[in-house]
Amino acid sequence: MEKATKNEEHLSDGSQREKPSLRLEQVSQYFCMPLKQAAEELKVGQTTLKRSCRELRILRWPHRKVKSLQTLIENVQELEKDDVLGRSEKIRAVVQILQQRQKLMEERPAGVVELDKETRIFMQACYKEMYNRRRKGVKFAWMRSDRAGFR
Repeated sequence: MEKATKNEEHLSDGSQREKPSLRLEQVSQYFCMPLKQAAEELKVGQTTLKRSCRELRILRWPHRKVKSLQTLIENVQELEKDDVLGRSEKIRAVVQILQQRQKLMEERPAGVVELDKETRIFMQACYKEMYNRRRKGVKFAWMRSDRAGFR
């Protein structure tokens, strides 16, 4: 019996079938969603998607980092609306930088692009500010009860 080539795999009955080969362009469109959902959208199994990602040198599925950056951008934009110190120009510049980093992270997988120290420090500061505002009872637009899906 012949060995399976790189794009073929052995089945239990001894036959071979071609493995689905995924390209980075295909996979990167789904970085914004969890691995399970991305596998369903690509019509492949989770294991196949993980294997393809390892072949593409994507060590970890970047959904959580992308989602974290998106949440940070939304929080910063919310802080801009409530800005009483007149820092809106600086805040808009920070939002643009964060959006560029998010786009870069979506284009290049998690193994290549990491969050830099400045972004992590900014995330902590933003989280702390949002936490303090929640403790004081300040309601944000994304916390309104009239918003669909909020319970």
